[in-house]
Amino acid sequence: HERLFNAAYDKLLEWMENEAIDLSSRANSQEFAKATWAFTVAGFHKTEESFAAVLDYALFSDPAATPTRQLRTLAQMVDVVAVEAPTCASNCQYQERLQWVRTDKRVRDLVASDRAGDLALLQDIRVALHKLGWKYQASLVPDGLSAFVVDISFEPHSGAKAGLVASGKHELAIDGLHHEGLPMRETGELSLARRAHAARGWRVTPVDRRAWSQLQTDEARKAYLER
Repeated sequence: HERLFNAAYDKLLEWMENEAIDLSSRANSQEFAKATWAFTVAGFHKTEESFAAVLDYALFSDPAATPTRQLRTLAQMVDVVAVEAPTCASNCQYQERLQWVRTDKRVRDLVASDRAGDLALLQDIRVALHKLGWKYQASLVPDGLSAFVVDISFEPHSGAKAGLVASGKHELAIDGLHHEGLPMRETGELSLARRAHAARGWRVTPVDRRAWSQLQTDEARKAYLER
């Protein structure tokens, strides 16, 4: 969808140049944040100098007054821009708001409260880890600025920054019609999470119910988790 995203980004810049976006409207502010989040998924912050101005627009409204859902969108977007394109983040005019989105207690509590996409799958994996005798840490936030959670960290077991996310419908989806039998693909949220973790030196693997259910023995599960 590269051509579609490029055309949409050019149109967004045109609207900004012509001051055609009324950010005093809460609805417009929310939709602009969603669009900026999508362009972050597509990696425009790493290639376009103009993205700092787009970030300015996304942070134009006081984040402290934003609804929870939009605040999560802002936190994820700002975190990924900061770790993948720090120069872009530093060029943002609203540095206080950018830092607020990364550090405020409301945001940190929101991140810490995030739950796995498939809680039943997560419990099954934890049972398997107990059987294997592996030490692990559940629901790990890698540091005080991360906007994403590692559902299970294997660092207590292996000493390496490795873990997994128990993926549900918000992390993996079929790109096409269900009867076509196409493979599952990462959603934008999972892509951002994995990239943010990777920028911090973490290797985080998504595990979905379909793959896990095919593992019938402890040996098979152990081999799967060690891959």
